[in-house]
Amino acid sequence: NQTIPDPQPNLTVNGETLGLRGIVSVPAGATLAGGSPYHLITIARNSTWTYLKDSFVHLLIDPNGTVYTMQSYSKQVDANLTSEDLDSPNIGGKLQLPSGWSYETRQLKERLDNVANGDTNTIGDNLRNGYQITPTLSPIDLNSASSIGRTDLSAISFGFVVVVVGLFL
Repeated sequence: NQTIPDPQPNLTVNGETLGLRGIVSVPAGATLAGGSPYHLITIARNSTWTYLKDSFVHLLIDPNGTVYTMQSYSKQVDANLTSEDLDSPNIGGKLQLPSGWSYETRQLKERLDNVANGDTNTIGDNLRNGYQITPTLSPIDLNSASSIGRTDLSAISFGFVVVVVGLFL
């Protein structure tokens, strides 16, 4: 368990204000961006990811029913990955999910605030997309959210922010 540091001075780059929002503890010998897929990394941070009502969220669900909401997607492994790919089952068959895991895209019926106050768990998939544990969502909640069909893909807009590791807008 780490202490969140006092706020540091912000840095402005091309009109965007950036600042320290968390500390990532990476075990010796591991790498954050290229770490083992589907293994938890604990991050000490105070943050809120807000997903608006009617936006689509991309979810990993582990065998215990723990839900992780996508907070960033990456083109590091697949340079041709598009936001539209995220909506298809297992990201167009590109995810290599462990036994018992699932991937879903859902439309939110209400605003979702994914809050981290102190330590939170994040996880990456084999494409290096990033997800944060979402303790306020359970598989029961997901049953009341709309699952999208393949014919809906052309009308989708996204409500998440792409993250640069260590810096958040």
